[in-house]
Parts: sequence; structure tokens; C-alpha cells
Amino acid sequence: MIAFSLFETHISSLQQQVEQALSQHDFDALLIGSGHTKKHFLDDTHYAFRANPHFVRWVPFLHESADCWLLIQKGKKPALYIYAPNDFWYQSTPLPVDEWAGLFDITLVTDPAPALMTQENQRYAVVAEEPLHNFSNKFECNPDALLNTLHFDRAIKTSWEIECIFRANCCAVKGHAAAKALFQKSIVQSNESSLTERALHNRYLQATGHLDHELPYNVIMALNENAATLHYQHKSRSPLPVARTLLLDGGASYLGYAADITRTWSASAVDMPQAEQAVATVFAAIVKAVERLQLSVIEQIKPGLDYIELHRLAHQYLVDVLLSTKLLAQCPPTDEVKEVITRTFFPHGLGHFLGIQTHDVAGFQQDSQGTVKAPPASHPFLRLTRVLEEGMVLTVEPGLYFIPSLLEKLRTDAAGSFVNWDLVDQLKPWGGVRIEDNILVTATGARNLTREAFSLLDAN
Repeated sequence: MIAFSLFETHISSLQQQVEQALSQHDFDALLIGSGHTKKHFLDDTHYAFRANPHFVRWVPFLHESADCWLLIQKGKKPALYIYAPNDFWYQSTPLPVDEWAGLFDITLVTDPAPALMTQENQRYAVVAEEPLHNFSNKFECNPDALLNTLHFDRAIKTSWEIECIFRANCCAVKGHAAAKALFQKSIVQSNESSLTERALHNRYLQATGHLDHELPYNVIMALNENAATLHYQHKSRSPLPVARTLLLDGGASYLGYAADITRTWSASAVDMPQAEQAVATVFAAIVKAVERLQLSVIEQIKPGLDYIELHRLAHQYLVDVLLSTKLLAQCPPTDEVKEVITRTFFPHGLGHFLGIQTHDVAGFQQDSQGTVKAPPASHPFLRLTRVLEEGMVLTVEPGLYFIPSLLEKLRTDAAGSFVNWDLVDQLKPWGGVRIEDNILVTATGARNLTREAFSLLDAN
């Protein structure tokens, strides 16, 4: 377990942040709901529950508990109302007895409304997907101004949150290592691959100790051409005649905090049919080149750096990758032409904030008032436009893909004349490459949480 003192300091910091925000926006108290379960359409079964991230930040130990409420008031211990009906269909949440519970005034309730209505002379802010049905007009639901302040504060992680994200990384790398081993074993055992994406996914779950609903996002387990679909959503049952590439974008959760890691592995030339051995060597070189690009970008991270400039730097480095791997027959003459080409091979953003949510909040927000800075028009899919500060946690995930629709568009553009199309066509069956690490911005640079987790795994 993480040292209790870190959680104690975390709660103290949150209390201070919220009290300041309440005073700033003229509220007496903040009420946060954990959320409700929801039924499938025309059915009596429920979707997997995912708690309100504002609730998780305060009460991570109850991130699977629905219908709970947290009341935060100035100068008082937070009051936690845990929904615990007398029910024989589902197991109710018991009264917590762990050390963390001492930081809250806890009440088990079958209906939280009476307890929450006792001080209606106060002005409450409510952060919840669905408020209680009998809230009066003293309860203002999801006020934008207050949410802007709370979201802006969430970008800087406490020591507790950083440790949770690191432990999520330590869990996720076990899944990556297990899937990689199965992928490589399947290739070596037979030229006729019997490997399936579903088998790889099941191995990933087993190694991380997660159920599907506990993952922070749908794992991308993409073999071959499927690696060219950025958010490939399926897990095919069908074995492939030849397994060339595995792109695995998979995370894990620790007390509601997420890891988000991507690795790409390819079959070695000696394990491929003779006709594909030369292109297999090229693709392996591309994987290594993208990883070098990623590490070079991470080396530039420090407080005060504009993430947009980091994204643009990745595109500049990608030109060198395309030249060194012969995907470009010659260097384009202008930056504009280079960008047309690099956006084809690398169409998404370099990264995003990471925390309770995989794409954590406030990536575009420039201040606590909610001022937004949109991504550049030429890079519309970038999810982070902030100047980096110590304590931020973010991803760095450059890629190089062979996406048919984008390549066909480039082929008809003047910039396409610089591309080695024969090689591109040979590489299409390999799909593409993405390498993604989770990075903490420190006072002097960056701490790579993902590489640390892999190092610990290798050491053990």
C-alpha cells in the first residue's frame, strides 16, 4: 500500500483547493455524487459503473460504489454518505474501517436526501451527473465557473496521485510483457500463425489481474493492418495466416487512476516468409526509429515548455525518420510540404493529460477562469495546448502509420512526389507503429513513469 501520510496530505491539499474555490465563487459547500448505475436499453441489466472523477479524487477507495455523496464545507471534516441499502440482490458497501476512513465523517444511508437537506439555508454547488430529484434552488448543479477552477487545479497532481499513476503503470507493463511473449512465441513456433487478438487480450487481462470493466479504456490489441486504425476497437477471434505486427495500446487502473501505454512489436525477418524478409527488416528499423524519436522528444520536457511546440518538434524529427528509412525518396524543400507529409503518417496529437481519466481534463484550459486555447488548425487532433508545469502527468505517443485513406489523399497531392510509394505499398500490411510513455513533469525535466515500471519488472 502507498504510505497513508501521502493520502493525508492529498486530502488536506484538496480541502484547501475546494475552500478557496468555494469562496471565489460564492458557495458555502460542495456536494459531489459518485454517480448512478444505468440500465441497457429495453433490458434490466446494467452498464459497467464508472464513478464521477471528482468523487474518485477524494474517495479513491470507493471508486466502484454508486449512489454515494460527499459533502465538503469550509473548516469541517468532509462528510461521506455511503449508500448501503438493506438488499439481498446486490452486496452493499460496508462501513469502512481502514485508516483513510478517519479523514471523513462517514454515515451509511439508505436514502441520502434527508441528511443532505438539513442545511438548506446554505448555497451548495453540486457536481454530479444526476442531482437528487428533490434538490431545492439552493443547490446549483455543475456550475461552469466552479468546475473550471476545479479542473484547472486537477492538472497538477499531488504526490499521492503520482504514486497511484505509477502503480497503474507497474500493473499495465505486466500485461504488455505477457502479450509480447505470446506474440513472439506464436511466431517462432510456426510459420502458420494461430494467434488471435482475443487470445492476446485474454493474456493481457490475466497478467494485469483486471476484468474488462476495470480497465481505464478499451485496450487496442491490433495485429497487422489493424494497427493502422488508431482506435481499433475489436478483438478478432480469427487467426491470421502471418502475424507481422502487434500494436498494443493498453492501460491499467490503481484506485481509479489510469496508466496509458503503447508498444509495437514486429516479427523478425528470419521468422517471415522469404518474400517478406526484406520489408520486415525495414519495418523493424521503423519501430526502433519511432522509439528514438519519442525518447528524444521526452528529453526536451521541462516546466515552461509549450506542449504545442513539443508536438511540432516531433513532426520535425519524423522527417528524419522518413528519410532514414527511405520512405521519403528525397527531402521536401519547405516546412509546409514536410508537414503535409508528416501529418499523413502521424495524424494524431503527441499526447494528453493523464490521471483519473485517460484523457484527463483541462488539456486546453489556460487559466482557472476557463480560457481555452484550441489546437492549431494544422494539427486539430492535439489534445493538450498547455504550457507544462511541475506536477503535470501526460503522455508522449508519436506514431508512424500506413493508413490507406490518408495515403491515397497524399498520393494525389504535389507533396506525394517525394514519397517512396513502392516501399509504402509494401509496408501497408504491417499497419503502423506507436510508442507511448507516461511522463511526470519535474522541477528540472521529466520522470518517465512507464520506463521505470518496465525496469522494475525486468529487475524482478
